[in-house]
This record gives sequence, structure tokens and C-alpha cells, in this order.
Amino acid sequence: MGRGVVGVKRREWVVRLRRFSALGMTVAGFCDVEGVSVSAFYLWRRKLAAGRVVEETGTTACDSAPRHTFLPVRVVSQSPVRPAASSPISACTSSAEAAFATSPAVAP
Repeated sequence: MGRGVVGVKRREWVVRLRRFSALGMTVAGFCDVEGVSVSAFYLWRRKLAAGRVVEETGTTACDSAPRHTFLPVRVVSQSPVRPAASSPISACTSSAEAAFATSPAVAP
């Protein structure tokens, strides 16, 4: 598809989306009247919104998106951490262990 056709399509959709905004219809109803698919409506709306960013700032939406980078991580082997004696977890664990230790053995 040549650039001229894309430019014509772009202008058609700019006008179409302005008309949609002015009418206050649902997307589905508007697309039915216009004879276009709902997916095409959302595609062009997204394309044209990204184009506005380019026109206003000179960058695309992707250029202004935050970059995610990986950071180096070093895994250090440690012995298992046991909770401090005063923590609620150790109090529960200690009382459960004590209850288990004092319970009579169950014969199979």
C-alpha cells in the first residue's frame, strides 16, 4: 500500500472520528452506520492518538514509554533464617512443637 493511500485513509479516519465525537453515539452504532468494523474504529483511534504524540512532541508513544531494564542480581547462599524467640511466629511454633512433644504417641 503506497503512502498516498495511507494519507487518504488517515484523513478519512480523522474526519470520521471527529464525526463520532460530535454525534455521541455508541461505537457499535456509529460503526454500523459508517459501514466499518468496530476493530478498525479502535485501531485507527489508537493510530491517530499515537500520531498526535508524534506531531506535538516529535516522539512516538513507544519513545516516551518507560524503559524496563534488567539489573544484575547476586544470589548468596545463607543458612535458613529462624525467627527470633520473641516473634509471634516463633511463639506459635514453640507452642505447637511443645504440644506435639507432650502428646501421647499414637500406635499404628
